[in-house]
Amino acid sequence: MRLYYSFDSRLQGNNAISRIYDGKADYILDLYKFTMGLSKELGNEIIFYGDTKSIEYLRGYYDSSVCIDDVDIRFIDDLKMYIHSKEGLDCLTIDGDLVLHKNIESNGGDVWFELKRRFDYKKFATNRNVEYMYKYQLAFFRKIVDKVVDLNFECESYINVGLIKFNNQKVKDYFLDSFYKLRTLYINEVSTKMNKIKIPSHPNMSPVPSLVLTQYNFACIEENNPSFDVRYYNDLYVKENPKNATYKSEYYNHFIGDSKWKDTRLINKVYEYISQKESNNLDI
Repeated sequence: MRLYYSFDSRLQGNNAISRIYDGKADYILDLYKFTMGLSKELGNEIIFYGDTKSIEYLRGYYDSSVCIDDVDIRFIDDLKMYIHSKEGLDCLTIDGDLVLHKNIESNGGDVWFELKRRFDYKKFATNRNVEYMYKYQLAFFRKIVDKVVDLNFECESYINVGLIKFNNQKVKDYFLDSFYKLRTLYINEVSTKMNKIKIPSHPNMSPVPSLVLTQYNFACIEENNPSFDVRYYNDLYVKENPKNATYKSEYYNHFIGDSKWKDTRLINKVYEYISQKESNNLDI
């Protein structure tokens, strides 16, 4: 199986992403060493898309790399969409904070994503959860909603894109075309105003446009196109553990959001793995 990882250290300077990395880029790249190394040991071919700095830092943990220094990367999910626009249907993009224990299958279906979640309206009133971030930001897209075929304000779900695998070229083109059209409209007609806001539920965090450009938009596409066979790895392989925001099973653990920095067991495993692998000079 070919697994495509990606990282652009330049995103640390992006105002909407600075809180996410917050000076922790080296640890994030060390986490990539851990997850990519484990995936490679499962017999997978590892392809890494990254900027020059990331490619050099991770040398030895991938089979091949693609430099994206000249690619216009502005938002969190830009790089994943770029990879799928350049690669064929054998491409499975995977987040660097997803620890793969066993290989997963993507048989059947037109497209596979990691998981789909419904908004929790009981928590909505607290204004302290991720759902509030979606709805608050979505309001800024009202001026362009009529220019995007599937985008609407009735969808009650969003799609996590930590894993993406397309099996149908027409369906793939549909999702990518929608993403790039909405991205262009956002940059030209929404971003200037939206970049100035502060989200009440997360006052120290700037907007994250990818929540709408990909995750919410893709859920709208699925709802409006029932002929698309959309499937989810989470339905087959994972049990959700909302207490620490990870998704766990014997197949993989996904350390979403802040959990990757708070889980001391994960951090210890990362550096134990790197120390052993690099001291033994194994495949490095």
